[in-house]
Amino acid sequence: MLFTTIQLCKNNKPCTDGYKRMLERFPDHTKDEIIPILRIAEDNNFGLEDGLFALKCTMEDSRSTCIDFCIFCLEIAINSLHTNNKNYNRIIKLERNIRDYAYGDITTFPECDMPLSIVDSWDIDERILNVVYHTYSCIESASNKDAAGHAADVSHITIDHCINDKNDKDIRKSQVHKHLIHLLEFNK
Repeated sequence: MLFTTIQLCKNNKPCTDGYKRMLERFPDHTKDEIIPILRIAEDNNFGLEDGLFALKCTMEDSRSTCIDFCIFCLEIAINSLHTNNKNYNRIIKLERNIRDYAYGDITTFPECDMPLSIVDSWDIDERILNVVYHTYSCIESASNKDAAGHAADVSHITIDHCINDKNDKDIRKSQVHKHLIHLLEFNK
């Protein structure tokens, strides 16, 4: 299970509203008393962004949770943008390669060694490439703070830029939030 404290969150410079919600939600906690990240993610007073921010502030290594979260968002982005794209098979291979690299099934991410001109010639939507870039950067991150930052970027790109319909955005945001909770439950 992943834990944080009010002090760890404060040290990572939360937004004013998020920090205020944390103090209101946990009024009896001392600054160093542990709080399960799952409680923050599940609590209706907090949102997806607060749960992702809390992953920056964990006492334990949260990078694997961030990586799993990024890969889930990548699948949503691909399904939202490229189901009828002529390069769909290439996109699926790109997604499989990043997943295999993340989980150690391959030791290098082949697309990183390719000249940018080749990747550009694939005619893949820039939003997908941005999600792949941040997923790769999350995998390579040396700290919880960096990994969670990339996970938040992936979430933002996926929900706000890959999905055009307002109702679908709300549904996907809820789905992404539920998946984050699921990943945190899995870490028990």
